[in-house]
Amino acid sequence: MFDDGQNDPDVDEEVEGASTVDDGLLDRLAKQLHYANLVYEAAEDPKILDMLQEDGFGLNFFKKEAEWDNEGAHKPAFFVATNTEAKQLLVSIRGTSDMQDVMADIVAVPEEYDGTGKQAHSGMGQAAAWMLERILPLAQALSKAGYTIILTGHSLGAGAAALLGLSLKNRGIKQVEAYGFATPPCMAGELAQQCDFFHSVAHRDDVVMRFCPQSLAALHKDLREYDWEAAAKDRGPHNPMLGNMSKLAKVVNKLRGMSGHEEDDPDAKGEKMEQLEQKLQEYQPLIPGKVVYAYRARPVLKATEAPDLQTALVDGSCPQLRKLHINAFMVADHLIPSYFTALGRPNPVEQRREEEQRKKEAEEEEQKRKQEQDGDDD
Repeated sequence: MFDDGQNDPDVDEEVEGASTVDDGLLDRLAKQLHYANLVYEAAEDPKILDMLQEDGFGLNFFKKEAEWDNEGAHKPAFFVATNTEAKQLLVSIRGTSDMQDVMADIVAVPEEYDGTGKQAHSGMGQAAAWMLERILPLAQALSKAGYTIILTGHSLGAGAAALLGLSLKNRGIKQVEAYGFATPPCMAGELAQQCDFFHSVAHRDDVVMRFCPQSLAALHKDLREYDWEAAAKDRGPHNPMLGNMSKLAKVVNKLRGMSGHEEDDPDAKGEKMEQLEQKLQEYQPLIPGKVVYAYRARPVLKATEAPDLQTALVDGSCPQLRKLHINAFMVADHLIPSYFTALGRPNPVEQRREEEQRKKEAEEEEQKRKQEQDGDDD
């Protein structure tokens, strides 16, 4: 059941015939990943949003903190910026910052989305609907003026961006581009196929972009059959893969325990569980749109080792995106720095910080040199 980070021999076969990914698309995705990252970074350092000016954007609005209403609906952090010269409206939606919250929030009962008659992840759908109320008037006005609406996000923010883009398209806004990184399977296949405006990046062993009822059901079966005692002896009780498996086990138990609310009547509770299980069985979500899948072409045995990655353009039905890979990389591969690695592009925020650090060190060195010189003069 465990994957030690080796290259999967089935990957090349399963992506055979897929389109290659050109450098132009990778550059465009890296730029949108930068914008998706800024909304995270700005929570601690709002001045980091000044970097938008380097690309000609002016910041219109920034919601720093995410909120949850009394019914548990997610109101994500986001920013809105406009580039008047390029005629672009940019909306970056933040996902859940804490990985434990991500793994919990991804488990949700599907709901019909935005009058489409098709189902989507309820949490991301509610976040997208809340976002729609706030940006629709501006998006409609700028669309009439010839602007392109650009949406971007990471993790749960990516799913919200895809659903928000679908709602904008369904309201007659034609020029919509949306980008997602670590996008979970968040909508029924029929909706996912309508998202031709959406590009997603899926990084090799990322656990979140593989979360769906079917993959968790398969995992539950494996969990019941797995010899935990033998694994602890073989790998050691503190092996990171066992820790990741333990986290997933809690998520699976949550999924199997969801019934909306507690019932005193065992028969009523059993009926609700049957209805929920039937609903989850019928709901087979996919990652929407076109997916740039970055996979390892050779074994990676150390977390510090740079992976040899290849990319292929697939869709959410790719078998490699439908099964969980349990290993020491499955959480780290979800994080934004790993996605810059997947695209083979540097992180502009990290570059800026490194440059500032070098400048600071140079200034300190110059100050020290002057002090020593002044001492010699005395």
